Amino acid sequence: MGFKLLKRNSERLTYDTGKITLYVVKDDRVIPFIPALGVINCEKAEQYLMKNGCRISKEWPGDRVLYFEDPLGITIDIVEK
Repeated sequence: MGFKLLKRNSERLTYDTGKITLYVVKDDRVIPFIPALGVINCEKAEQYLMKNGCRISKEWPGDRVLYFEDPLGITIDIVEK
């Protein structure tokens, strides 16, 4: 996503987004949800994510939407604005 990675371990990533500190935590006790991020260009976002250790887990043909898994296996939705 282009955020500055501050810390990383097997259970948590900590990022400086420029506005807030974002903590991505892997915890099987938490009810899962899928956050969505708006992007200007879904195709460029997909290329960037794949180059940075993410895996595309679902795409919808004809739509500019996809799910990806980050290096910890957390699913995030990308939606082209």
